[in-house]
Amino acid sequence: MAKGILPVLNLIDPALAEDVPRTPQLRLIERCQRAWGWFQEFMKEAGEYAGAHVLSMVRAHYPLIDLKCLEAGYPKEVNPNKAEELRVT
Repeated sequence: MAKGILPVLNLIDPALAEDVPRTPQLRLIERCQRAWGWFQEFMKEAGEYAGAHVLSMVRAHYPLIDLKCLEAGYPKEVNPNKAEELRVT
């Protein structure tokens, strides 16, 4: 079971490499207990990276586009429930 879990934990674990002396090494059970929080942080960072990449590609391919209009959020006719539904999907 540990063979299947360790690659995932190694991907999302924010700890430094084992050869860095100041890094406290956690046991497998402790790492599993903390994994959900690490995964949430990993996904948040991945989403931010993807969003930044998309915006940079839009700016690179369409330099005259005004991206400031995106700062305002959703149009007035979109209510908060619909905005949340759009955000989740």
